[in-house]
Amino acid sequence: MLAPGTRVRFRRIDWDGDGIGDAEITVEGRLTAVGTADRPINLASAEPDPRPGDWKYLMVNFAAGAELDRVRVHHAFSGIQVHYSPAAIRNCEFAENVDGVRFSTADLVVTGTWIHHNTHGIRFEERGHPARIEGNEISDNEVGVFAVTRCGGGTVFRRNNLRRNRVPVKLGWEQDRGLAFPENYWGGLTAQEVAEASLDGRERPRGPGVTVEPVLPDPEPVPWPFRGEPPRFGETRRQ
Repeated sequence: MLAPGTRVRFRRIDWDGDGIGDAEITVEGRLTAVGTADRPINLASAEPDPRPGDWKYLMVNFAAGAELDRVRVHHAFSGIQVHYSPAAIRNCEFAENVDGVRFSTADLVVTGTWIHHNTHGIRFEERGHPARIEGNEISDNEVGVFAVTRCGGGTVFRRNNLRRNRVPVKLGWEQDRGLAFPENYWGGLTAQEVAEASLDGRERPRGPGVTVEPVLPDPEPVPWPFRGEPPRFGETRRQ
Protein backbone atom coordinates (compact mmCIF):
# COMPACT_ATOMS: atom_id res chain seq x y z
CA MET A 1 0.00 0.00 0.00
CA LEU A 2 1.19 3.50 -0.85
CA ALA A 3 -0.25 6.18 1.41
CA PRO A 4 -1.45 9.62 0.30
CA GLY A 5 1.44 12.03 -0.10
CA THR A 6 4.02 9.30 -0.80
CA ARG A 7 6.87 10.60 -2.98
CA VAL A 8 9.38 8.21 -4.56
CA ARG A 9 12.37 9.54 -6.51
CA PHE A 10 14.59 7.32 -8.67
CA ARG A 11 18.23 7.97 -9.55
CA ARG A 12 19.23 7.11 -13.10
CA ILE A 13 21.33 3.94 -12.63
CA ASP A 14 21.88 2.00 -15.86
CA TRP A 15 23.59 -1.27 -14.92
CA ASP A 16 23.10 -3.00 -18.26
CA GLY A 17 24.01 -0.04 -20.47
CA ASP A 18 20.81 -0.07 -22.52
CA GLY A 19 20.18 3.64 -22.04
CA ILE A 20 17.25 3.10 -19.65
CA GLY A 21 17.41 3.50 -15.89
CA ASP A 22 17.04 0.19 -14.07
CA ALA A 23 15.18 1.30 -10.93
CA GLU A 24 11.68 -0.12 -10.77
CA ILE A 25 8.74 -1.08 -8.59
CA THR A 26 7.37 -4.57 -9.30
CA VAL A 27 4.06 -5.79 -7.89
CA GLU A 28 3.25 -9.51 -7.81
CA GLY A 29 0.72 -9.38 -4.98
CA ARG A 30 -1.80 -6.56 -4.60
CA LEU A 31 -1.17 -2.82 -4.90
CA THR A 32 -3.37 -0.12 -3.43
CA ALA A 33 -2.10 3.37 -4.24
CA VAL A 34 -4.78 5.93 -3.44
CA GLY A 35 -3.82 9.56 -3.01
CA THR A 36 -5.92 12.71 -2.75
CA ALA A 37 -6.14 15.88 -4.80
CA ASP A 38 -4.07 17.69 -2.14
CA ARG A 39 -1.75 14.76 -1.38
CA PRO A 40 -1.19 12.71 -4.52
CA ILE A 41 1.22 9.81 -4.73
CA ASN A 42 4.17 10.86 -6.87
CA LEU A 43 6.76 8.72 -8.70
CA ALA A 44 9.42 10.59 -10.67
CA SER A 45 13.11 11.00 -11.45
CA ALA A 46 15.58 12.28 -8.87
CA GLU A 47 17.88 13.65 -11.56
CA PRO A 48 18.47 17.43 -11.75
CA ASP A 49 17.60 17.37 -15.46
CA PRO A 50 14.94 14.64 -15.61
CA ARG A 51 13.98 12.94 -18.85
CA PRO A 52 11.97 9.93 -20.03
CA GLY A 53 13.62 6.63 -19.14
CA ASP A 54 15.46 7.83 -16.03
CA TRP A 55 13.85 4.85 -14.28
CA LYS A 56 12.19 1.74 -15.65
CA TYR A 57 8.56 1.31 -14.60
CA LEU A 58 5.85 0.50 -12.15
CA MET A 59 5.24 -3.13 -13.14
CA VAL A 60 2.09 -5.07 -12.22
CA ASN A 61 2.71 -8.64 -13.37
CA PHE A 62 0.79 -11.82 -12.49
CA ALA A 63 -0.63 -9.84 -9.59
CA ALA A 64 -3.81 -10.22 -7.56
CA GLY A 65 -4.81 -6.70 -8.55
CA ALA A 66 -3.89 -3.03 -8.54
CA GLU A 67 -5.82 0.13 -7.76
CA LEU A 68 -4.33 3.53 -8.58
CA ASP A 69 -6.16 6.76 -7.82
CA ARG A 70 -4.58 10.22 -7.88
CA VAL A 71 -1.10 8.95 -8.65
CA ARG A 72 1.35 11.02 -10.75
CA VAL A 73 4.09 9.20 -12.69
CA HIS A 74 6.86 11.01 -14.59
CA HIS A 75 10.18 10.27 -16.34
CA ALA A 76 9.87 6.46 -16.59
CA PHE A 77 10.41 4.14 -19.52
CA SER A 78 6.84 2.96 -18.87
CA GLY A 79 4.72 4.90 -16.41
CA ILE A 80 2.93 1.65 -15.65
CA GLN A 81 2.93 -1.80 -17.22
CA VAL A 82 0.09 -4.21 -16.45
CA HIS A 83 0.37 -7.85 -17.57
CA TYR A 84 -1.81 -10.85 -16.68
CA SER A 85 -3.47 -8.86 -13.90
CA PRO A 86 -6.66 -6.97 -13.13
CA ALA A 87 -6.13 -3.25 -12.53
CA ALA A 88 -8.06 0.01 -12.20
CA ILE A 89 -6.41 3.37 -12.91
CA ARG A 90 -8.51 6.41 -12.06
CA ASN A 91 -7.79 10.13 -11.82
CA CYS A 92 -4.05 9.76 -12.40
CA GLU A 93 -1.37 11.47 -14.50
CA PHE A 94 1.29 9.88 -16.72
CA ALA A 95 3.61 12.43 -18.34
CA GLU A 96 7.12 12.65 -19.80
CA ASN A 97 7.55 8.88 -20.08
CA VAL A 98 8.37 6.76 -23.10
CA ASP A 99 5.15 4.75 -22.64
CA GLY A 100 2.48 6.37 -20.50
CA VAL A 101 0.26 3.33 -19.89
CA ARG A 102 1.28 -0.05 -21.30
CA PHE A 103 -0.62 -3.30 -20.94
CA SER A 104 -0.95 -6.81 -22.33
CA THR A 105 -3.39 -9.59 -21.45
CA ALA A 106 -4.85 -7.45 -18.68
CA ASP A 107 -8.33 -6.79 -17.36
CA LEU A 108 -7.78 -3.05 -17.13
CA VAL A 109 -9.94 0.04 -16.66
CA VAL A 110 -8.50 3.54 -17.16
CA THR A 111 -10.77 6.52 -16.46
CA GLY A 112 -10.41 10.21 -15.61
CA THR A 113 -6.65 10.10 -16.27
CA TRP A 114 -4.35 12.61 -17.98
CA ILE A 115 -1.82 10.90 -20.28
CA HIS A 116 0.28 13.56 -21.97
CA HIS A 117 3.75 14.42 -23.29
CA ASN A 118 4.85 10.78 -23.65
CA THR A 119 6.29 9.04 -26.69
CA HIS A 120 3.33 6.62 -26.65
CA GLY A 121 0.29 7.67 -24.67
CA ILE A 122 -1.15 4.15 -24.51
CA ARG A 123 0.67 1.07 -25.83
CA PHE A 124 -1.09 -2.28 -25.70
CA GLU A 125 -1.44 -5.87 -26.83
CA GLU A 126 -4.94 -7.13 -26.16
CA ARG A 127 -4.38 -10.90 -26.52
CA GLY A 128 -7.96 -11.84 -25.71
CA HIS A 129 -8.30 -9.61 -22.63
CA PRO A 130 -10.17 -6.43 -23.60
CA ALA A 131 -9.66 -3.29 -21.53
CA ARG A 132 -11.80 -0.17 -21.10
CA ILE A 133 -10.20 3.23 -21.72
CA GLU A 134 -12.91 5.82 -21.17
CA GLY A 135 -13.12 9.51 -20.27
CA ASN A 136 -9.39 10.35 -20.35
CA GLU A 137 -7.23 13.22 -21.61
CA ILE A 138 -4.71 11.59 -23.98
CA SER A 139 -2.96 14.58 -25.51
CA ASP A 140 0.35 16.00 -26.73
CA ASN A 141 2.00 12.60 -27.16
CA GLU A 142 4.14 11.56 -30.09
CA VAL A 143 1.69 8.67 -30.64
CA GLY A 144 -1.72 8.73 -28.98
CA VAL A 145 -2.53 5.00 -29.10
CA PHE A 146 -0.12 2.25 -30.23
CA ALA A 147 -1.78 -1.13 -30.83
CA VAL A 148 1.25 -3.38 -31.17
CA THR A 149 -0.19 -6.82 -32.01
CA ARG A 150 -2.93 -9.36 -31.17
CA CYS A 151 -5.55 -6.63 -30.68
CA GLY A 152 -8.93 -8.12 -31.55
CA GLY A 153 -11.08 -5.02 -31.26
CA GLY A 154 -12.53 -5.79 -27.84
CA THR A 155 -10.75 -2.99 -26.00
CA VAL A 156 -13.05 0.03 -25.72
CA PHE A 157 -11.68 3.53 -26.30
CA ARG A 158 -14.62 5.86 -25.80
CA ARG A 159 -15.25 9.49 -24.85
CA ASN A 160 -11.55 10.29 -24.62
CA ASN A 161 -9.89 13.50 -25.76
CA LEU A 162 -7.25 12.28 -28.22
CA ARG A 163 -5.87 15.62 -29.37
CA ARG A 164 -2.61 17.10 -30.56
CA ASN A 165 -0.92 13.71 -30.75
CA ARG A 166 1.47 13.84 -33.72
CA VAL A 167 0.28 10.36 -34.75
CA PRO A 168 -3.26 9.74 -33.48
CA VAL A 169 -3.17 5.93 -33.82
CA LYS A 170 -0.38 3.54 -34.78
CA LEU A 171 -0.83 -0.14 -35.60
CA GLY A 172 2.17 -2.44 -35.27
CA TRP A 173 3.49 -4.40 -38.25
CA GLU A 174 2.12 -7.62 -36.73
CA GLN A 175 -1.34 -6.16 -36.05
CA ASP A 176 -3.28 -7.87 -38.82
CA ARG A 177 -6.79 -6.49 -38.34
CA GLY A 178 -8.28 -3.03 -38.34
CA LEU A 179 -9.51 -1.34 -35.18
CA ALA A 180 -12.37 1.04 -34.46
CA PHE A 181 -12.23 4.02 -32.09
CA PRO A 182 -15.76 5.49 -32.13
CA GLU A 183 -17.04 8.34 -29.98
CA ASN A 184 -13.78 10.10 -29.18
CA TYR A 185 -12.74 13.73 -29.63
CA TRP A 186 -9.78 14.19 -31.97
CA GLY A 187 -9.04 17.88 -31.47
CA GLY A 188 -11.32 19.05 -34.25
CA LEU A 189 -9.98 16.61 -36.87
CA THR A 190 -12.41 14.87 -39.16
CA ALA A 191 -12.46 11.09 -39.42
CA GLN A 192 -10.56 11.31 -42.70
CA GLU A 193 -7.93 13.61 -41.20
CA VAL A 194 -7.42 11.21 -38.27
CA ALA A 195 -6.95 8.31 -40.69
CA GLU A 196 -4.50 10.29 -42.83
CA ALA A 197 -2.43 11.27 -39.78
CA SER A 198 -2.37 7.72 -38.37
CA LEU A 199 0.09 4.93 -39.13
CA ASP A 200 -2.57 2.30 -39.52
CA GLY A 201 -1.15 -0.05 -42.14
CA ARG A 202 -2.99 1.39 -45.11
CA GLU A 203 0.36 2.17 -46.68
CA ARG A 204 0.87 -1.61 -46.93
CA PRO A 205 -0.95 -3.91 -49.36
CA ARG A 206 -4.12 -5.11 -47.60
CA GLY A 207 -3.18 -3.07 -44.53
CA PRO A 208 -5.72 -3.19 -41.71
CA GLY A 209 -6.74 0.46 -41.25
CA VAL A 210 -8.42 2.44 -38.48
CA THR A 211 -11.96 3.81 -38.31
CA VAL A 212 -13.06 6.50 -35.84
CA GLU A 213 -16.67 7.33 -36.73
CA PRO A 214 -18.63 8.79 -35.14
CA VAL A 215 -16.28 11.59 -34.08
CA LEU A 216 -17.31 13.68 -31.08
CA PRO A 217 -17.70 17.34 -32.12
CA ASP A 218 -16.59 18.79 -28.77
CA PRO A 219 -14.05 17.81 -26.10
CA GLU A 220 -15.14 15.70 -23.19
CA PRO A 221 -14.89 17.22 -19.70
CA VAL A 222 -11.98 15.46 -17.97
CA PRO A 223 -11.36 17.28 -14.67
CA TRP A 224 -7.76 17.82 -13.56
CA PRO A 225 -7.46 15.36 -10.64
CA PHE A 226 -5.09 17.43 -8.52
CA ARG A 227 -5.04 20.70 -6.65
CA GLY A 228 -4.14 23.72 -8.75
CA GLU A 229 -4.33 24.36 -12.45
CA PRO A 230 -3.60 21.64 -15.05
CA PRO A 231 -0.67 22.00 -17.44
CA ARG A 232 -1.57 24.33 -20.26
CA PHE A 233 -1.94 22.63 -23.60
CA GLY A 234 1.42 22.25 -25.28
CA GLU A 235 3.34 22.57 -22.00
CA THR A 236 4.55 20.25 -19.26
CA ARG A 237 4.76 20.80 -15.55
CA ARG A 238 7.79 19.67 -13.57
CA GLN A 239 7.18 17.62 -10.45
